[in-house]
Amino acid sequence: MAWVTSGTSIYTIDYQYPNGLPYDEQYKQRVYSFSLSCDNNSCLYVKASKVIDGVRHYQLYCVTKKTGKQSSGIRDGSLTETYIYKDGHETTNITPFNNEPFDYGFELYAVGTQTGKHSKVNYSGSTSIPVFDDDNEITKYITNGDTSGAIKDVSTKWNLYIDGTKNPLYKLTWDCADIPSSDTSIVKVLFCASDNMINDTYIVKDTKYYEYNDKSVKLNYHDIREAVWGDAGGGVKSPVTIIVQFEYFATTTVVPKDTSSYMYCELYPNEKDGHMYGNIGFCKVGEHSTWFVKTNSGDGSTFTAHDGTEGSDGYTKDDDKGYDDNKDKDDDD
Repeated sequence: MAWVTSGTSIYTIDYQYPNGLPYDEQYKQRVYSFSLSCDNNSCLYVKASKVIDGVRHYQLYCVTKKTGKQSSGIRDGSLTETYIYKDGHETTNITPFNNEPFDYGFELYAVGTQTGKHSKVNYSGSTSIPVFDDDNEITKYITNGDTSGAIKDVSTKWNLYIDGTKNPLYKLTWDCADIPSSDTSIVKVLFCASDNMINDTYIVKDTKYYEYNDKSVKLNYHDIREAVWGDAGGGVKSPVTIIVQFEYFATTTVVPKDTSSYMYCELYPNEKDGHMYGNIGFCKVGEHSTWFVKTNSGDGSTFTAHDGTEGSDGYTKDDDKGYDDNKDKDDDD
């Protein structure tokens, strides 16, 4: 536990125009990337608001240690703005920030989605500075540097290593940087079918849970496809999909304290367009509890699929067996 006097943040705003651009020029994306600091007599913290109109706001404060009096800090970094035009071309503009003071209660980032008349705006961000949503916990932090009441960032880094080019083997790994270890937390993996009648929709057919501390699990396409399609699987051409989520349990409670955003990855039984996987992105629960729909916003989690040599090497080690596809370095494959 200690006061924090410096940190970093990133804030991304993505714009979508379902009905086309209303004007000749519009934002496509804005990315703020900051390093932040204050003097050693002060400390930094971020306060999270309640969700308002689908968006949660995160404000940065700089105060003197113990007293909580307003202080000042500086920011370095940049704002990268990408514009899109009606004819399809794009331009980028970068504005630097060099040792500039920031205002008390400065909005560092926001998370959520807003839909307007002409556009849909997705906000996402993260910071290494402690984030609080409880005034009592903020007081404890200011008084003695106690960060135990800070909100955990449960955004998770997922990697899927794919071994083989026909009915492949998988190794799924996960890591939440803010939670190196947790005996009580779990990872949820959903085996899903695509609904060809409803675009961008996945239907859950089976659910598996794994201990977070295991940090990985091995799966295979055959078992996932059997769980999704059963006896009808041979006649179904649609790919199967996995949906993943980290459930953080601070104690042995029934309901998790927090959860990461759902992420999905479509899986193929054979190579398609040079890859063993298809679309990857964020999703959310749809109109029914067993339906999931794609969404463009998330909590900063990432999902990366690896196939070919990279996927095969990631799946196998010198002491376990994988497919021999002439791409492995393992003698045992």
